[in-house]
Amino acid sequence: MNRKLGKTTIILLISLASIWLTSHARGSAVERSVVLSLGTGEMVMWAESHVFLSAAKDDIILIVGKGEKGPFYAYRNGKKSGPFSGIDDAMSEAFEDRQELSSRGRDCAVYDPDPPPADAEPMISEGDDGGQTLEYAGKTFGPHLLIGTTTITPDGSRLYYTATDKDKAWFGCADGRRISFKGVPSDFKFSPDGKKAAVLAEGTVTTAEMEDMGSLPPEKLDAMIKEMDQRFLYTIDGKKFGPFPSQFGRNDFWFPAGSNDLYFMLDGQIYRNGQPFLKSKSIDPCAFYPGPDGKSYAYIDYEKIVFSDGQKYASPLELSVFAENGKTVFKWLVLENDKDLVVCRKAM
Repeated sequence: MNRKLGKTTIILLISLASIWLTSHARGSAVERSVVLSLGTGEMVMWAESHVFLSAAKDDIILIVGKGEKGPFYAYRNGKKSGPFSGIDDAMSEAFEDRQELSSRGRDCAVYDPDPPPADAEPMISEGDDGGQTLEYAGKTFGPHLLIGTTTITPDGSRLYYTATDKDKAWFGCADGRRISFKGVPSDFKFSPDGKKAAVLAEGTVTTAEMEDMGSLPPEKLDAMIKEMDQRFLYTIDGKKFGPFPSQFGRNDFWFPAGSNDLYFMLDGQIYRNGQPFLKSKSIDPCAFYPGPDGKSYAYIDYEKIVFSDGQKYASPLELSVFAENGKTVFKWLVLENDKDLVVCRKAM
């Protein structure tokens, strides 16, 4: 049976829809918890304090002084005690019975792989003809004129390597994938799942061509030197990016800790898998946190922490980033209104 909606019902539905759209457009809300409100003239003595944020538990111990000469107060477990005439007395109260303190530097968003298993060792052997052969996990690679750098994933499942011959260079993986290119292979990096990788190459000049440089006329020599100044990125799956200027180096391309996408940065533009992603001249890759969906992100500069949903907050004094229920969670400590120390939490 069809019924007409009353005017009040329609207004209510429109309001609910508006609230839903607004909340989703703004992204997830920030949870806030005030740790401590500083009194007039009070300041946190950061060198004597301790702050550790994590998914399970926060460890916040603060020494507060009314000026550098005191009096001083100790903050621990949500309680403030004092005043103390000396800072040492305040610290003794704050750190009583604390033999060990949780500690960790600020999380870097760039993937930094753990060491491989102790028994995961490649072997490089010399051939009778002067070439080199690489052996790993029962497989042999080469021979090549020169085996370059080798790196094994933390689980030991894959080995990546570079190699050079007279007429080309190689970037290979123990799973059977390999690519060839002209130029000199340099740094390479692989993704957190170990399946993606990219190598930085210098120029497009082969070993044989470099050996003949002394016999080239000046104009051809100048052209070759310009070629050698170029930089390229090659992925293990055969994609090529570049040319980049000679200043493009190992810190300009990376795999994030929370994503298996290749990112690189050039002239203030961040690229994701070769496509423009975000433009900013002030982003440090270590403080840039892209989501695994390839759309969401957060980054931190000197003034603020910015989320892709448009929300911005003051730059964190301390930050922890972790995965929880399929989302990336940011938890940070910030000073608001020059007096309120607040722990904020936001999922992305």
